[in-house]
Amino acid sequence: MKRQTKRRIMALVMAALMVVGLIPTGFAAKAVSAANNVYTFDASKETAITTAEKKADIAAGKYGTEGYFTLSGKVTRGNSSTFSAELAKGADDKEEGALTFTVTGTADVVVTATSTGSTNTSDLALVDASGNKIDGIKAVTGTKPETEIKYTNLAAGTYSIIAPKDGENNRGVRVLSAVVTEIAAAVVTSDYTFDASAETAITTAEKKADIAAGKYGTEGYFTLSGKVTRGNSSTFSAELAKGADDKEEGALTFTVTGTADVVVTATSTGSTNTSDLALVDASGNKIDGIKAVTGTKPETEIKYTNLVAGTYSIIAPKDGENNRGVRILKTVVTQTSGGERPARADWSGVAAPVLGDVTSKDGKITVPFTMVIGYDGADNVVVTMTDEAGKEVASESYAKDTTGASVTFTPSASGKYTFSIKAVRDGEADKTGAETKTADFVLPLATSAIGSIYNKGNGSVAVEWSAVKEATSYVVEYSNDGKNWASLDAADKTEATIKGLTVGSEYSVRVVAKRGEDTTTSKEATIKVTKEAQQKWGQITYGNGASSSKDSFTGSANEGKVTIKSASGKLVPASFDGVSFYYTEVPASQNFTLRAKVTVDSWTLSNGQEGFGLMAADKLGGSGWNNSYMAVASKTEYYWNEEAGKVTNDTTALKVSQKIGIASQEKKGLTKDNIAAIEANDTETVKQFQSAMYPLEQRYAENVNVIGNAVKPVDATIENPVTEMYLTIQKNNTGYFVSYESVDGTYSTTKKYYDTETLSQLDSDNVYVGFFTSRYAQATFSDVTFTTINPSDDAPAEEKPIEELVTNAAFNSKTATGSSDYEFRFTANCDGVLSIWDSEDNAIATDVAVAANTVVKPATTTLNVGKNSFRYVFTPDAGYIPEKDMVMSSYEPIEGTFTVTYRTYGVEGQSIYVAPGKYGVGTKEDPMSIYDAVKYVQPGQTIVVMEGTYYLEKTVKVERGVNGTADKPIQMVADTEASSRPVFDFQGLCAGMVLAGDYWYFQGFDVTNSANAQKGIQLSGKYNTMDNIMTYHNGNTGLQVSRYLTTDEFDMWPAYNLILNCTSYGNADAGYEDADGFAAKLTVGDGNVFDGCISYNNADDGWDLFAKVQSGSIGAVTIKNSVAYGNGYLEDGTNAGNGNGFKLGGDSMSGKHVLENCVAFDNKAKGIDSNSCPDINVINCTTFNNESYNIALYTNSAKNTDFSATGVLSYRTYMKDNVEQFKLLGTQDKTKVDNDTNYFWNYEGTAKNSATTVTDDWFESVDTAMNYATHVYASHKVTRNADNTINMNGLLVLTDKAAANTGARMTGTPSAKIEVPEGIKGHKTISITGKDVVKGNTTDVAVIQGTSTDIVWTIDADASTFDYIMVDDVVLDASKYTVVANGNTTVVTFKASYIKSLKAAEHTFRACFTDGYIAETKLEVLPKTGDFSRNMIAVYAGIMLMALLAAAVVLFEKKRKRV
Repeated sequence: MKRQTKRRIMALVMAALMVVGLIPTGFAAKAVSAANNVYTFDASKETAITTAEKKADIAAGKYGTEGYFTLSGKVTRGNSSTFSAELAKGADDKEEGALTFTVTGTADVVVTATSTGSTNTSDLALVDASGNKIDGIKAVTGTKPETEIKYTNLAAGTYSIIAPKDGENNRGVRVLSAVVTEIAAAVVTSDYTFDASAETAITTAEKKADIAAGKYGTEGYFTLSGKVTRGNSSTFSAELAKGADDKEEGALTFTVTGTADVVVTATSTGSTNTSDLALVDASGNKIDGIKAVTGTKPETEIKYTNLVAGTYSIIAPKDGENNRGVRILKTVVTQTSGGERPARADWSGVAAPVLGDVTSKDGKITVPFTMVIGYDGADNVVVTMTDEAGKEVASESYAKDTTGASVTFTPSASGKYTFSIKAVRDGEADKTGAETKTADFVLPLATSAIGSIYNKGNGSVAVEWSAVKEATSYVVEYSNDGKNWASLDAADKTEATIKGLTVGSEYSVRVVAKRGEDTTTSKEATIKVTKEAQQKWGQITYGNGASSSKDSFTGSANEGKVTIKSASGKLVPASFDGVSFYYTEVPASQNFTLRAKVTVDSWTLSNGQEGFGLMAADKLGGSGWNNSYMAVASKTEYYWNEEAGKVTNDTTALKVSQKIGIASQEKKGLTKDNIAAIEANDTETVKQFQSAMYPLEQRYAENVNVIGNAVKPVDATIENPVTEMYLTIQKNNTGYFVSYESVDGTYSTTKKYYDTETLSQLDSDNVYVGFFTSRYAQATFSDVTFTTINPSDDAPAEEKPIEELVTNAAFNSKTATGSSDYEFRFTANCDGVLSIWDSEDNAIATDVAVAANTVVKPATTTLNVGKNSFRYVFTPDAGYIPEKDMVMSSYEPIEGTFTVTYRTYGVEGQSIYVAPGKYGVGTKEDPMSIYDAVKYVQPGQTIVVMEGTYYLEKTVKVERGVNGTADKPIQMVADTEASSRPVFDFQGLCAGMVLAGDYWYFQGFDVTNSANAQKGIQLSGKYNTMDNIMTYHNGNTGLQVSRYLTTDEFDMWPAYNLILNCTSYGNADAGYEDADGFAAKLTVGDGNVFDGCISYNNADDGWDLFAKVQSGSIGAVTIKNSVAYGNGYLEDGTNAGNGNGFKLGGDSMSGKHVLENCVAFDNKAKGIDSNSCPDINVINCTTFNNESYNIALYTNSAKNTDFSATGVLSYRTYMKDNVEQFKLLGTQDKTKVDNDTNYFWNYEGTAKNSATTVTDDWFESVDTAMNYATHVYASHKVTRNADNTINMNGLLVLTDKAAANTGARMTGTPSAKIEVPEGIKGHKTISITGKDVVKGNTTDVAVIQGTSTDIVWTIDADASTFDYIMVDDVVLDASKYTVVANGNTTVVTFKASYIKSLKAAEHTFRACFTDGYIAETKLEVLPKTGDFSRNMIAVYAGIMLMALLAAAVVLFEKKRKRV
């Protein structure tokens, strides 16, 4: 059929072209009507009918021209010699027969019919999909002559010929033929979109709240009906309930009037869940079966193509395998139809709704109604329920196309209820039903649930249960044989104690709830009566990101086994946690021990915030802030002394970071006095909070994963991961002891905390101890033992040992430089004094005071060329105490040496050239490596980056202190004579560039392919300019401004940097969580500016200026003349991360950031997002077609806001139902936002409503070239001018129709025109050779350590000017080499004995000449191991073997072919 349709279309086009071609010139062209399509059903030509016996059933199916018609229901061959299809009249015991067809444009229909006998009369009707009769009921009398019935100008839709049930004549009708003439019309293609994030009813609803039935999406094209809620996620969605006996199916319904393609974007109800989704037609037939929708990231996209005209619904099918609903984020219907849909039936002619008789049964009230709902009727009806006091209790909407249906109410209390109804059509006055209906309702008595049952000792058992609404009393029944039940009247209480039970016997206990004669009985709980009292246990889910609906508890600690499953929350060592916690309450005056076997059921690695274990805390519930001790399996980090084989506090030791390890964690510092300020994000107060972790499983001191049973494989998991363990938390007279023991008992570790009062700060009366899980983890806690003891009966307190802090002191200033002026930087972890001497014992610094953990600058000096060695002595203060009960490991003086290499290439004002894979002296003819250039460049010099791709294996780092000056900046620029841009490609191996120097100017190169979770460029210095830099396809943010060292305070944070005309795109981390285009976040000083930058198709946000309470507010950032688009989607349309355009804050921290003359469009989330920052300033910006809010100014916890917005132009051609988000609080001057310079979408206020005042002609173009179904750009409209300023190419460029004081008018600052200074002078290496040289790892030439061979270095230089040789910046004794002239070259031969003595390393050889020039080369000495030679032999042997095998195969093939 599809092929024939294409042929028809082609025939029509060709016919039209032929007619136009025949029109003589000079005549006006006339519109040429395309041929109409005629479809015929003729019973006399249908084999299924002509071969059937009279009165035989005719099979349902497709009939007539191209199967255009469908027979369904009860259809027989007419009992006559004239062939006909006899359509049965429907009844309770008989299905109605129908001849159905679908009109895709407009149509005329002729039906030829007879009655069932010569004297009989039948009724015939043509009905639409809603059951509305077209032109009433027609009477068909007799069999001769046949009756011809005509219908004209049918609109697009599905129609059926039937014998109507409500006709006067009780018989079927015989259809001999039906001819449908479809009138061809112009093809019209329209997109209709339902987007949950653009529907106010969804975006303003609480999570899990019901969404009203009604019309949604473009022009109300879609209908939500049944049970629909807002998905329980930050991502907006309409969650369609899966239908069941007690729950109405949710549906998203639409009607196709031609043909259509549909794209549904959906997720399941949780990250590890799977939902079923189906698209069904009006008959309930599934289109392309049931689709599985798994998880929430990435979202699932389902496509349906070539749907025919009809009504369709997206549902979570009842017969699916997965018992849950499905979340619909978006649905796009691209419909192709002929002509325009006719106007809706006049509302004045539509009858008002009528309520039927109301019934009450099984806790529900069913309210039937009669009303036409659909295109020619109401959009929906609303039935309202009021109580006896006249108060509205509930309302239900119904929006499915129908002529009558019912809605159901579930009142929460007994009483008499009254129901009223109204019909709603958009733009029209509501029609109210003339009568109300009433119903008496009795609330079914619910069943109580026993929440806790435990022994109180000596034959007494305590029982607690949930209250039952309207229950007036409770009776506790108990039996030790299940037959004979005793009872205890509990009156109206929800707890009771049963006494006098037999110790050692097992009893069943149940609770009977009573209301008059009504009773319900709970499920039985069993308990074995003990002489000893048992502990009472509870359960709670609370804190950071935790949701009780996602987590579950099963089992009982008193029975020895509890399983906790968590899919929410998070563990944050430096902040507050979110957990599901199974706990018991212990008086703070008691000591206790809790021990359990922990079995790892499953867990999923996310970002190290998942875990499980045992916890003791002093606050239950609330925000999640508390003091606590944990025995926890989660991300574990610590330092390891490799020599001693033990944990250390020496921060210079090996740092171990385990994806999941087993550790003890202490959180402390919260008090009743500071908790409110901490929960309010006060940065200074948060500093009083302390958190520390100590590893309990220390047998795998490597960067590995220790825990097994992960849902998905985890890299670097140990060979036999831990899946079972014993964990213990004990409070005793010493403090808190946290222990881990292997399940076989062969290994154990205990961490002791010597403070009994740590967990008595927030709740001084109780400690809450138990088991927890968090984020994606499930664990079972068995073999549970819990005991308490009075401190007076417990062992005496142990004396706290004095802990030693390993004394550390070190220089952190640069070790290589191109400047002779040098400043020392030094840190120590204790107070003391520092003295420094040079190699000739001249004092440089004497007894300079050093404060613990503070960078000091003890002295400056002037370096000599080459290596400069310094001796130093740091003497710790003898009385220094790092903290209570801690001393330094040594107070003895620390003596050491520190070496700084001073090397220059050329002089100030010259250029150094670098090129891929080169190790030369830095001339244009002999360029050097990028790594050496950034070490030794001098103020005022220029590094010229020659074209090509630099395949790099380690980070390019500009160390702190490698600085230019305001007058003599260092430049690093692309070669102006090159034809292509240089590219730094880090091959996914490491972070890209870390730039900590000051006064640098970078221009014209690309940075790509940094390792996953590693940034492309990190800018950490001050007064730098990044000009025309491109960062793309990196493993994290393309270009981020943030601090260099974790110890840097605000004064050392990067400041006064300019990012000019840079572009960042396609950056994505593996989890799509962090990779922005640009960022200036967390640790950023004042004065940073982005000007003329473009950020698009990055996984997370275009810009991110996030701040957090722990580090405080960042400096004000300015973004101007910049564009953010398509973020949240990658270039191929992959649905990635958040996707805000300009995200301008975090943690409700003040920022005062400025966004000026910028454009945001097509971003997955918000265009302009304050992200809780309470005081951003937006000036003359355009924001367009962003999928969430175009602009959102709000805060989460700040009491006052100070937003400012002037000249903001928000506009849409897509998702037009969206609104803006404003949350102006406290002392906010609202006129700073709500003023007449702004145009906000769908807004009511002083600012103008751009939905009604702005039109497309305000812009030269509104076509962004994004396909909104696939989120892929056909082309990128935003480009750059020759001076690198932004060229919008007409896109969103304002015309003279636009208001003068609003919107962005793209301008900018041209990139600097760099004139490359003359290059440095040097002598070029012609060759470096030797008898036994090999290819090095980092150099072209290498030797094996211990090789005895001469190395010959030939240099393009006059030998008469040769001066001396330096190796690794130390002058080499002339006895180690010879120098001879060979024509105009200098030949240096290094003696074999010297080469043999070199250590394994990369060595730099420098030849110095009296003309001031140098030559330089590198020689790598490879480690001498038996493995190397053996490996090489193995490699050679392997190669020979492969060659022999290949030869054998060739010979065999030749022989086989001959045979």
